[in-house]
Amino acid sequence: MFALLHLLGIFVIDLYKSRRRQSPRFHRVTGGLEITAGLLLLIPATSRAGAIGSVVILLAAVMTLIRYRDWTHLPGAVVLTAVAVAAATIRG
Repeated sequence: MFALLHLLGIFVIDLYKSRRRQSPRFHRVTGGLEITAGLLLLIPATSRAGAIGSVVILLAAVMTLIRYRDWTHLPGAVVLTAVAVAAATIRG
């Protein structure tokens, strides 16, 4: 769901983008990567690649939260990243 919002550049994204001084097209790259990882998860032959891609995307998100000191969103992102790592491990 959020991948689609990122890809379309919904107004909520503008708030985050302005706080983090990201490129105006950054949300399209992020959304495209998230949708690609999600589609890879759906196909049994590529589900491991999708799980690993999801972990990489989430780790980048956690690093971004730490870099911009957004401590309120960090615990949820860390938990979600841990779940993605567990899923990638199980699929391996």
